[in-house]
Amino acid sequence: MNRARAASNTPAPGQARPGVSDRARTLLLLLLLLLLPPLAGAGPRILVVTGGDSDVYRQMLDSVRAGIDGFCPDVATPDCAPRLIEKGLDDGILERLGQEGERWSLIVTVGIEAARALQAREIRVPVLNTLIPRSAAAELGLSPAGEEGSRSAVFIDQPLRRQLQLIPLIRPERHRLGVLLGPTTRDSAAAVRLDGRELGLQVQVREVDDGDKVGQAVRRILSRSDVLLALPDPLVYNRWTIVNIMLSSYHSRVPVIGFSAAYVRSGAVAAVYSTPEDVGRHVSDLIRRFLADPRRRLPAPQYPRYFHVRINTQVAHSLGIELPSADDVQRRLEALEGP
Repeated sequence: MNRARAASNTPAPGQARPGVSDRARTLLLLLLLLLLPPLAGAGPRILVVTGGDSDVYRQMLDSVRAGIDGFCPDVATPDCAPRLIEKGLDDGILERLGQEGERWSLIVTVGIEAARALQAREIRVPVLNTLIPRSAAAELGLSPAGEEGSRSAVFIDQPLRRQLQLIPLIRPERHRLGVLLGPTTRDSAAAVRLDGRELGLQVQVREVDDGDKVGQAVRRILSRSDVLLALPDPLVYNRWTIVNIMLSSYHSRVPVIGFSAAYVRSGAVAAVYSTPEDVGRHVSDLIRRFLADPRRRLPAPQYPRYFHVRINTQVAHSLGIELPSADDVQRRLEALEGP
């Protein structure tokens, strides 16, 4: 009887011993799981396409990462934080977007080259262009007065109203404003006159379309102005003209309001501008808003929300102008714009 019981428990040739194969399979599965790489997170994937490698791009992207760090659009989903995956134009990412488009929740372009490259392709993923000039909006099919949609931008330029509001804050007793426009900024003429008039300014606008005539146009407009507002037009304001413009304004004792910190260092009395970190902070705000929106819509193209003011006290003193501090001017500008 015992022999029969023992014989019945003995596996036939080629048959695994009962229980051994189950344990082996379990151990093998555990070993494979340990060897596999960690599973990708469940959070939204954001593709960042850069037009090159520069300090400006790096500073902006570092600011974006800091702004979305720890943000979770869906707390019910494990590992729901968004992930930025950065690719350059030379990585071949554009050629793969047709097959990989569904992998991305949003595409962020950095710089005008990346924006143009994306514009030339039919992409179904929402695109947020950053660090592009306002003058490129039409070329990229963007309308600042547009509605929410699948394409938007954060411009690098300052809104005209903000630049004009700076003038009464630093020269409240002077009202004649000179503005020299070129081909890129010519479309701003009507807005400059309208917004300037609302701020109590007497706006003198002169247009120039020939680089050889910039010097003459500057001298003429300085003779009729108390302040010269510089707008970013490459024909008018560039490395070949800036020295002569600053010298002419200094000799005419007419302060220049620039559009970058570099212009203040070159002799402008003041400027309002946005740093790469400022733009990155705004971009992170828009990403958070986009991911939290069930419709996944982007707002209309926008100017940078955050900005800095810089003042050249040495030039102001030489011109006999007493200016408030840059921090004071910035606080007052922020108050004018509201929350």
